[in-house]
Amino acid sequence: MPSDIKRVQYAQLARSLRGRPLAELISRATTEPDLATFGDLLHLTAVQELSNTEDAGALSLLNLFSYGTWQDYSGQASGLRLTAAQERKLRALTVLSLAASRRRLAYAELLPALGLQDVRDLEDILVTNCIGAGLVRGRLDQAEQCLLVEESVARDASPAQLSAIAASLGAWLDSARGVAAAVEAAVQSAVEGAAAEAAQQAQLAADIQAKREGAAAVREAEAEGQANNGLSGLFADESEMFSLESMGEGSTPGNAARLPKRRR
Repeated sequence: MPSDIKRVQYAQLARSLRGRPLAELISRATTEPDLATFGDLLHLTAVQELSNTEDAGALSLLNLFSYGTWQDYSGQASGLRLTAAQERKLRALTVLSLAASRRRLAYAELLPALGLQDVRDLEDILVTNCIGAGLVRGRLDQAEQCLLVEESVARDASPAQLSAIAASLGAWLDSARGVAAAVEAAVQSAVEGAAAEAAQQAQLAADIQAKREGAAAVREAEAEGQANNGLSGLFADESEMFSLESMGEGSTPGNAARLPKRRR
């Protein structure tokens, strides 16, 4: 049965229980091999009311399995005692807490964290209660004496952790807003740059067109001037020819100039 279904079912059962039956339900839930989160149980009003009863130990147990580690258990002075199954489960949960921040867990780190001294006992917990229960996906590297974690189930976040998570998310949000503002400014700058370049290209095209039109006007004026000069020369030649013809017509034999006679 998937762990999330178990979690919901335990929470539904707990709503209808009080006192010792509720405490026994909590004890049973903390031994479920594949159950890693207990927040749904912990936050129920009936469970919180156990704090003022003779079954307050069940509430302490649930708090330990929700947020605590083996070192929290071994260092506590409340007199809480776990069964063998609960001890194995708490050690597995401690591995989850360590795996949340790194993917290579050395045996030298795991042994004191789980309160163990024998490597075989450690590997038994890792293989049976972590990997076998589906809480961790990874493998043991016996040559390097470490657990290589590929993926692990997340545990409940404590109130202190929630504050840290909220602060981290707030910092991320501020950073994201800064990046968004920088991107928007870059886009605006690019748009303005493109508009300025387009205006420059349009002005350049207009200047080139104006120069072309000016050059065409100059060529047209030169051609017109050359044509006018040709007509003026033609008129001058015709006028000169007309004058010569007039002189020719006025010089007749009778009117020819008389040459002086030579003296002998």
